[in-house]
Amino acid sequence: MAIQTRTLIPQTKSDDPNNGWEQLRLQLDPIVINAPRIQEAGARLPRRLGNWLARSVSRFPWLNQLALAAVIYNESGAVQPIDPIMGIHSFLRWAIPARYPDVSSLKLDEALVAYFGDPPQRRGQRACNGFNAVQLHMHAYLQSLPAETRTALAPFLLPILMDTPRLARLRAYSLHESQNRRKEQAFAVVRDLHALVAMGRRRYQWLADLEAQVQHVVELAKNHAITLPAIIRCPDLDHRQDLTFRVWDRLTWIKNHLQDYHGTTLKKTSHRNWFFLQLVGTLPDTPWFLRAAELGALNRVHELSGPARQYLRDYNISLFQLPGGIVYPNQGQGSSLRHARAIAAGTPED
Repeated sequence: MAIQTRTLIPQTKSDDPNNGWEQLRLQLDPIVINAPRIQEAGARLPRRLGNWLARSVSRFPWLNQLALAAVIYNESGAVQPIDPIMGIHSFLRWAIPARYPDVSSLKLDEALVAYFGDPPQRRGQRACNGFNAVQLHMHAYLQSLPAETRTALAPFLLPILMDTPRLARLRAYSLHESQNRRKEQAFAVVRDLHALVAMGRRRYQWLADLEAQVQHVVELAKNHAITLPAIIRCPDLDHRQDLTFRVWDRLTWIKNHLQDYHGTTLKKTSHRNWFFLQLVGTLPDTPWFLRAAELGALNRVHELSGPARQYLRDYNISLFQLPGGIVYPNQGQGSSLRHARAIAAGTPED
């Protein structure tokens, strides 16, 4: 099968000194580090990808292969390399050493057929897409190098994926099933659109009313017309019970819980104070997302407790796909909720 090529497109992004590359390059083979354009391109890795490689992949024997592929893929254009790279990583963790001793002995088409499973799962499609995406860009890069450089880099390259008939059928089946699921979801939305819109408006109005109360308290607190924590109450969405919240600012919270903080925290907080809500009592009819927050399952993977890991497994959420937490940009909020509930537990008002 002929491999299509793509011309490398120079990147205009500025280098990010905190993207994990300096830590990552210390763990890579000198041949990879000294390959043409690698050091400059590595400094332009997206922060999430660079840090993930340095922290999560560094202990695996295919670090050089994934790092080289990630750098070249990211440098090849306006692409988001972390999804295909993570898909390949998950596949390699499944294949090595349980089924193949190392990357060089990997029979890729055979292994991917087994990785799809029976019935075929989406993980096989993700791995295939990852290998396809990487090798297109890698081929263009290798073709631009002298022959001796290509030979030196050979041990650090991922296997080439050849699309066999059986693999093509599995990919087609997986794609067809994925499209059917999307159709079912779309039809479900259309069927229940009126109810969903009504529910959305009701929830929005509930949040707007709560926000109005909070902002009123915040303004009073800023004008020193009220002492925190202040109490606000509102009915729940179904008007079955009343909910009670405390409005805190961080400075007042720390002053009331000095035993749980370092002595310098209070001084630092005075320059960056903010307000937040504390629910008094337990969450009503907690759905899975709120229960995940209670268990601390929104945190980064290496911070998860045993119950949090088991909870995610019960919902078939892969830990390998969540290095930064379920809600990656706001991972601190789940941690804050967990610690706040732990601190408040057992108090007379809780």
